[in-house]
Amino acid sequence: MSKIMTRLLIALALASGLAIVGIAQEKKDYVENTGFKGKIFELKHRDPTEIYQTLSPLGSGFKGATFSINNELRTITVRDFPENIAAIEEAIKRIDIPRTARAESSIELNMHVLLANKSDSGAQLPGEVPSDLKDVVKQLQSTFTFRNYHLAATIVQRTKTHNSRQQGGQAITGRSEAQWEVLANGGKRAEATNYQYQIQTILLLQGTTQVVQLENFSLNFGKTHIQTNLEVRDGEKLVVGTASFGDKAMILVLPAMVVK
Repeated sequence: MSKIMTRLLIALALASGLAIVGIAQEKKDYVENTGFKGKIFELKHRDPTEIYQTLSPLGSGFKGATFSINNELRTITVRDFPENIAAIEEAIKRIDIPRTARAESSIELNMHVLLANKSDSGAQLPGEVPSDLKDVVKQLQSTFTFRNYHLAATIVQRTKTHNSRQQGGQAITGRSEAQWEVLANGGKRAEATNYQYQIQTILLLQGTTQVVQLENFSLNFGKTHIQTNLEVRDGEKLVVGTASFGDKAMILVLPAMVVK
C-alpha cells in the first residue's frame, strides 16, 4: 500500500472518530431519564391553573422534564430533578392556603365625571370641583387646551374584593341622571344628562402595592362613551380618558381605595 493511500485511510478514520465523538457529546446535551424523579401534588385550596404561572418557572426546563396540571382532580404532576421538585413543593405550601386566611377587604371606587370647555361660556362655578381633585385639574389645564373644568357627577361604587376571575361574580352596573349648574350669559343655567356604567369584573391584585383591576369598564355619559380595561393602584387618582363633543370634553377621574 502506498504512503499516500495509508495517510488517506488514517485521515478518514480520524474524521470518522471525531464525528462519532461529536454525536456522543450532542446526545448528552440533555438530561437522561435516570436523573429525574416524579411527584404528584394535590391542592386543597387553590386551582392549579391559578398558580401555574407562579410554579412553572421553578422547573429545570431540561428535555424530559414535565409539569402538568389537572383542574378536575386539582393536582399538579412534576417530573424533574429532586431539587426542583423540592422547590415546587415548598412554593405550594406557601401558596395553597385557605382564602379565609387573607384579610377581607372592600374596594371603593369614586368615579368623578368632569366636563371641560374652551370658552368662558359654561365656566366652572367656584367650589364645584372637590378640593381633592384640584391637583388633577391643574395637571389637566397644563396638558389640554380646555380652560374650564367643573364636576358633572360623582359615582360611588363599593364592592367586595376578588382575587381570581372565577370569583368575579356578576357584572356591576349602574345608571342615574347627573345635574349641575353652569355660568352662562352672566347667570346660572341648569344642565342634566343620563349616564350608565358597567364593570365586568373587579379584581384585587396583591403585591408590594395593591392594584385594583377593572375588566371591560364602560361609561356612557350622554352622547359620550369610554370603554377600556383599567388598573388603579390603591390611593391613586387615575385620569381614564377623554371623550370630546364639540368644544367640550368629558374627563373621567377614577380614584380607588382598598378599605380593610
